[in-house]
Amino acid sequence: MYQTAVGMLTAAGYRHYEISNFARPGLESVHNLKYWTGGAYLGLGPSAHSSVGGRRFGRPGDLAEWIAWVESGTGIPPGADYTLDSADARAREALVLELRLIEGVNLADFAGRWGYDPSSRLRDEIASLVGDQLAVCKAGRLRLTRQGILMSNEVFARLT
Repeated sequence: MYQTAVGMLTAAGYRHYEISNFARPGLESVHNLKYWTGGAYLGLGPSAHSSVGGRRFGRPGDLAEWIAWVESGTGIPPGADYTLDSADARAREALVLELRLIEGVNLADFAGRWGYDPSSRLRDEIASLVGDQLAVCKAGRLRLTRQGILMSNEVFARLT
């Protein structure tokens, strides 16, 4: 069904710009792109998640719990902060998120932004993904193949 949807949407003039997103050219969701490119975002309401100043946190998912939290006037709910412990873990997660983009990741730009060079630090993992035809690394850009998109959870698990 996914492949059928990709075919139908691209035939209708929509650009497939992220694993699960399509848009008319130039009308891609700026909001969603923040998730995949490491931008800051603030989520409001029950179950909402935020990423602000290098800190990530979620809101209570249960409506009654969320209302009680709002009425309490406290800051971030207890246990809601889920910032990753190490710079390496944050960079690897950022790589996985950015790989959701159909255009993939410019590895030199990524290394400059994150201080983490996937080309050297994940050389074996990337070579394995390329060998398994789940990814392509060409002209300094790593991107998922069509098969890699279908098996993206496997790809992401191998990179984190």
